[in-house]
Amino acid sequence: MPNEPPISKIPTAIFGYPCIDHGNDARNALITQHCPFLNDTCKKPRKSEPHIKIGVCSVGYKGKFLDAFRPIVICPHRFHKDEIFRAIERLYLSEWNGEVDWVSEVSIGVGGSVDYVAAKLDAARENIDEFL
Repeated sequence: MPNEPPISKIPTAIFGYPCIDHGNDARNALITQHCPFLNDTCKKPRKSEPHIKIGVCSVGYKGKFLDAFRPIVICPHRFHKDEIFRAIERLYLSEWNGEVDWVSEVSIGVGGSVDYVAAKLDAARENIDEFL
């Protein structure tokens, strides 16, 4: 694989492979639209052609607090691991006593959707008491 190019405001990984990887595995993932984190077809449709998946896992980003562009993960499926959810529950939702239900792709209307919502249901498990 060639030397890594400077990171800028463009995708840095597509279908789980660095954008500079032109090897057979990366090419096959692009053709089949395969997401290695889901071990299935990518779930991010191109808006104009929903049958084509965009496959972008990370992009270059430079906020006011950074001195240079850095790769930032933008796909929630990279984090869809039980240990990630358990860590969030332990660190931020401990007062919910392990009663967390995770809901994905929650629509917020014209604003799109939220990747994941943590919800705490009432005792009867019929209504939402809290959500994050």
